[in-house]
Amino acid sequence: MSAVSYPLSFGPYELLGEISRGGMAEVHFAIRRGENPQRVYAIKRILPQHATDPAFRRFFSAEIELSKSLSHPQVVETMDYGEVDRSPYLAMEYIHGRALNRLLYALGSQGRRLPVPFAAYIAMRALDGLQYIHQAHDPQGRRIDAVICDISPSNIMVGYDGSIKLIDFGIATSRLRFFEQIGMLKGKKNYMSPEQLRGLPLDHRADIFAMGLCLFELLTAQAVFSGKSDFEVEEAVRSGKLPQLSERAQNLPKGLEEVVHKALELSPDARYASAGDFARALEPFARLGKGKSVGPEELAKVLPVYIVSMIKQDDQRLADVLARIERQPEPAWAGSEMPTEVSAAPATTAAVSGAPEEPGTESPGAGPDEPAVAARSSG
Repeated sequence: MSAVSYPLSFGPYELLGEISRGGMAEVHFAIRRGENPQRVYAIKRILPQHATDPAFRRFFSAEIELSKSLSHPQVVETMDYGEVDRSPYLAMEYIHGRALNRLLYALGSQGRRLPVPFAAYIAMRALDGLQYIHQAHDPQGRRIDAVICDISPSNIMVGYDGSIKLIDFGIATSRLRFFEQIGMLKGKKNYMSPEQLRGLPLDHRADIFAMGLCLFELLTAQAVFSGKSDFEVEEAVRSGKLPQLSERAQNLPKGLEEVVHKALELSPDARYASAGDFARALEPFARLGKGKSVGPEELAKVLPVYIVSMIKQDDQRLADVLARIERQPEPAWAGSEMPTEVSAAPATTAAVSGAPEEPGTESPGAGPDEPAVAARSSG
């Protein structure tokens, strides 16, 4: 693949650098021409070699359809969407931070883990976003009944400002099923619920199970099924034979293990009835000394204690992108009508996530095994 020279014109945007790339999609830093003041966005688009594939286009369109209906502090915001040279795209808010899987990777390599109050806080805010999505309505006021089907640490962004946002609804569905039209089982097996692995109808409680696994990892800085084959993972999940939290983490607050394992019950009926119920059960564990609760400011202050080199690296990366904005020559279209390649809705504010990937990982929503496309069924 030949090197890309930035800035690169893309419809009403200038692409300024690559954020991430997977087998199906790529994400770029971008600005919108003519916008004042200029904001940084993240443009997600299907890779050129897949841009004309009917299946991927259908899935990407479905992702747009779901994303444009969502507006919540704990859900990444879609600012704009459209198509340029037959390449569909999403313009999303930029989140200066890392996906949770990158944070967990860094912690695990140091043999460290976040203190319980901060782990509980991250899970609570992600659950807030999940509760909103499960209850969301489309612009016509109809209940979407969305099930994400792919909740994992790579789909939870941790901003360096302490913000927590869910990203990538590539295989979300608004129907009680999860087989995509191409007949493939999608999602990450290490985070699938027993009913999802069995091919049974799904509801929002499948996402609650996945969030339970994410919290388990937050509290232990270890993958629940580390070192196990796909077959071993499937057998453990289907049988409900998961490791006990206390086997992986000592000195946990009383009652926390029970809270986590309730989300991981084999039967959906035995789990929390909603993501909101799960979040409320975690509230007592997200407190610091003297009863003070963790918030964005507290999380932002503690992150450098664990990942200061990562933060410096990303600060420099963003600074390099911003420097490209300052160095840009006046465009040829200045003073005349802007190009018309189109966007279906005007952008209003800044844009997505962008951490470089750790070895052996895939970028959120753009991995070879899960197309960066939503899979909300349209039938």
